[in-house]
Amino acid sequence: MRYKKSIMSTLVLIMCLAAWMIYSYNQPPVLKGKSTDGNWTAEYVPMKSNKNIWQGNLKWNGEGHPKIEELIFTLNNHETELSLTESQKSSTSISELPSLSTQPLEGTEASYVIKWQQNGEEVEEVISLKPQKRFFVVPGFFYGNN
Repeated sequence: MRYKKSIMSTLVLIMCLAAWMIYSYNQPPVLKGKSTDGNWTAEYVPMKSNKNIWQGNLKWNGEGHPKIEELIFTLNNHETELSLTESQKSSTSISELPSLSTQPLEGTEASYVIKWQQNGEEVEEVISLKPQKRFFVVPGFFYGNN
């Protein structure tokens, strides 16, 4: 009897895990990218909210502290210059970038153009964002009524 319960519990666990993976795989992909020199990583992901709000995140992985001069987000050839606060311009990690609130559709082309100062010289980089499927997505109803 105990053997049957353990087999049944294992099967239920495997079925739940498979259902979760199928649910997650059918969610829209997140968009992720990296600069050619590897110093910047960027993503466009859903916020942890039950509302359908997407946000951009940008992170500096290099040495030193760059000062961002200009940041432009392009979504399907529509450019949006993002206004950053002074603290964001000198930060090495920016989350919840403004003006990014729509889910990317199939075939979406997105990129960030970032201009920054480092060691007294201005540098410009284009970060192309590519879709990436996800395998374990927490459903939005777990986040409450935000």
